Amino acid sequence: MRGTLPWRSALLAAGLLSCGDPCPTEGCEALNARSDEKGTGIAGVVAQLSDVVANRCQECPFGVAGVNVWSVDAPLESSSDVSRVVAQPALQQVTANERFKIELDAGNYLVCVINECVNVVVKQGAITTLNVRLTEGPVAFFMDHGGTLEQVTALEKPSPN
Repeated sequence: MRGTLPWRSALLAAGLLSCGDPCPTEGCEALNARSDEKGTGIAGVVAQLSDVVANRCQECPFGVAGVNVWSVDAPLESSSDVSRVVAQPALQQVTANERFKIELDAGNYLVCVINECVNVVVKQGAITTLNVRLTEGPVAFFMDHGGTLEQVTALEKPSPN
């Protein structure tokens, strides 16, 4: 009985140490997953990457973002093209709370979150995965390209003067 006290103390301490809040990283973990939604349009997740690291943990829970969609004739290439398009009312505006799905016809679209935009092609009968990572800096987009998710270069939406 005399030797059990340190052992029990060690178990109690280990139990107390493991009861801390887990590091929420589920948002960033989901960035690499394709949407399992069905239909025609776009769908994805929104992750909020924190700029704070504590206890070897950089938090990245799910987040919330406004997603705006415009129909375009062809993919846009310049910020002046983006500026011209976003001056018009958006075809769709949704608040994505963790996950989103936007039903669209097949075609070319400009999708913007905050001041960053990407070209998206929607094919008939298919969901294009578009995952979004918010940070203190630029928005990052991860899009489905032939079965793999890749980070795509965003087009900057010019700020109003």
